[in-house]
Amino acid sequence: MKTMSVEDLSRLGKLLWNYRHALDRLEFCLQTQVRFMNEGDDRWGSHVADLLEDVADRIGLLDLERNVLLGDQPRPLSDLAPTLPEPWPAIVIEHEYELQSAVDRIQRLVAHHQLALEEHRASLDRLSDLIVPTTTSRTYDRLGRTQNTSDRNAILFDGRM
Repeated sequence: MKTMSVEDLSRLGKLLWNYRHALDRLEFCLQTQVRFMNEGDDRWGSHVADLLEDVADRIGLLDLERNVLLGDQPRPLSDLAPTLPEPWPAIVIEHEYELQSAVDRIQRLVAHHQLALEEHRASLDRLSDLIVPTTTSRTYDRLGRTQNTSDRNAILFDGRM
């Protein structure tokens, strides 16, 4: 990698701050989406989805800018830091730590979001089955065998108890 000029170092600092801002915005959007979903409020869901798409586009542009500045195979920031003049090593290491922390929080949010989404879908499926059954109900006869008939009512008690 070539030696970085003062202008390159300035661009690197700006780039790292922009990444942190984009990741913060991504975290905010995911938290907002989970809250709306948990509250059952679908009104703003499409707006949050649009914001998520904007953030993804922004991160893609930042990746392109990073490739132009650092090359197609950029090294980890911890490898880059020792090659930089003072005070940049400490600044770059701090950015690396904060970026990794943001990524860890986002990964936890995504895992939570996926779990919440699965629970939400299961709840909707269950409610849908209660309102409009999609399959015939399984009932039990007097001997405890299951029957798949739609013309029989479930037997809770057979009166012999």
